Amino acid sequence: MKKMLAANFISALLVSSFMADSAESYRYYRTKMVDVISDNVVETAGYTGITELSPQVINALKMVPRHKFVPDSLRNYAYENRPLPIGHDQTISQPYIVAIMTDLLELQPEYVVLEIGTGCAAEPGR
Repeated sequence: MKKMLAANFISALLVSSFMADSAESYRYYRTKMVDVISDNVVETAGYTGITELSPQVINALKMVPRHKFVPDSLRNYAYENRPLPIGHDQTISQPYIVAIMTDLLELQPEYVVLEIGTGCAAEPGR
């Protein structure tokens, strides 16, 4: 029981500190997200052929303010490595998937990319 109370207390502290809308707290959670994604890349290398992400992709992941693309009610989940609903039966993609797809493009500095967001479709009949 004491362990469970301690775990709940620690979880509450983490969530409340995360919910503070400060650039520093979001930077910390973006860095943690990148660590998780990097581990996932290693774990899935047998399927993707990618053993590590390019420095450019890692830097982009560390810079994009994902919390600004999700509803306020989901900001405390913004840097988890999972898709999140953004309304109208649409989701913001899982960061790992975005990282792998971007890395596979092997973009060069002179390239210009327009991403239209075609990754999600509503259920048939809607």
